Amino acid sequence: MAGVMWRSDSALVFVVVGVFSLGVMHCEQPRRSPPPVPSASTAMTRVPAQTANTATPTPAPPAASSSTPPPFVHPPANTEGCLDGMVRVTGAYCPGVIQTCEEYHEEYLHSERNGTVSERCLKFKEPSRCVVDQRKSLDFCMDRYEYPNQVGEKPWVLTSWRQAQSMCREQGKRLCSEDEYNFACEGPEMLPYVTGYVRDAAKCNIDREYHRPNHDLRLLTYQRCLEDETCKAEFERLDQRHAIGSNLSCVSWAGVVDLNGNVNEWVRRPHKEPPNRSGLKGGWWGPVRNRCRPTVGFHKEFDYGYEAGFRCCKGLGPESPDPRYEAERFNISPEQLEARKAKLDALEASKPSKKPASTTDTPVTAAPPGAEASAASRDSLAGDARKPGPAPTPATGEALEPVVTPVPGPEQSSSAPRSAPKPSAPAAPTAAPPASRPAPETRPPASPAPPVQPAPPRESPAPPPAPAPAPGSAPSSASAR
Repeated sequence: MAGVMWRSDSALVFVVVGVFSLGVMHCEQPRRSPPPVPSASTAMTRVPAQTANTATPTPAPPAASSSTPPPFVHPPANTEGCLDGMVRVTGAYCPGVIQTCEEYHEEYLHSERNGTVSERCLKFKEPSRCVVDQRKSLDFCMDRYEYPNQVGEKPWVLTSWRQAQSMCREQGKRLCSEDEYNFACEGPEMLPYVTGYVRDAAKCNIDREYHRPNHDLRLLTYQRCLEDETCKAEFERLDQRHAIGSNLSCVSWAGVVDLNGNVNEWVRRPHKEPPNRSGLKGGWWGPVRNRCRPTVGFHKEFDYGYEAGFRCCKGLGPESPDPRYEAERFNISPEQLEARKAKLDALEASKPSKKPASTTDTPVTAAPPGAEASAASRDSLAGDARKPGPAPTPATGEALEPVVTPVPGPEQSSSAPRSAPKPSAPAAPTAAPPASRPAPETRPPASPAPPVQPAPPRESPAPPPAPAPAPGSAPSSASAR
């Protein structure tokens, strides 16, 4: 501390300058001689100068502003005419495409294409070839990210097609169609992947190790599962999603993110009837196809899985909604949805011979037990509950339907002999003895033997012709002899 004296008008002022200054009215820097003309105005003008010197931490605000993260930058895209969070996709779409794979994944090659391993292609031949005479003009808006389309959140899963359609409707949108999804993903060049002709797991969330679900547990719909401790624990064990916006390297030509991998996405198939209007596209984080063009279409509108999510689309102008998508079709609670799936599980479980033992020896990255349908089945609904048993089953669960369809074949073959009884006639006598009808046919030959043993004809030769017509078999047996 230091003391300084100077004279101000007729008053002698002693100012103490220390570590703490309490806002003295006549505070100025110490000087050896008093100011020539001291005044209140000069004293007041010096107060800011003194406070500026003592308030050394004034540069702190810029430091605080530099610590705040910069605003999030979305991938470049055309957003003209679209709602917030949507991008515009416009161009000429080819409905029919030929894409030739030049190099398959070794897992697929070692499986001998038996249908239990997904058809993962590492490299496609360039370029893809359009096989239609005229392309289709498309112009629509699509959510930049998967629902809820919010950076930092994880995509919704464990959501049925009907729930997804209803949630899009609440935002004034709708589910994307197959063609819209294809075009937003592959573009005019008809790329197999959003990244081009080469599969790249470093850019998209794909090819992660498959975790087998616990078939003793049943996963609930998304929100209900997160509120249930048991369901949540199992879901977190299986889940390998990444947060929305955490990886901006898996971006399509139109600026849409994560169209390959991360989560499967529900789409609508306009030319199908309920409950088959639902389709899954894009693939999820597991070792599946994860391409733009394939669509898995055997899962019903009320199915849901731990890897099945969605995103919304919208037309640029007024759209006339299909009445099949409206009204009470979507007024179904999660409890009703789960009850309906449980009923279907019971029906599937009642069907015999659905689990071949061979599938239990598949590698970890292959389809889980019961995955006997096709590679396409493994690309969808890894948590589907349509498999036999009380628990939700992997992607291939509903693929059992194609296995069940051949059952009518034997029924048709059983009816076929009716139209061709002649070839089966010779074999009938051999198989006839166990039957009840052939038995009486074998008994008559034994009955004529007793009448032959007695010899009444020797006593009277005339009576034999009379008994001959009565036992009609006697003469035939005699002739047979």
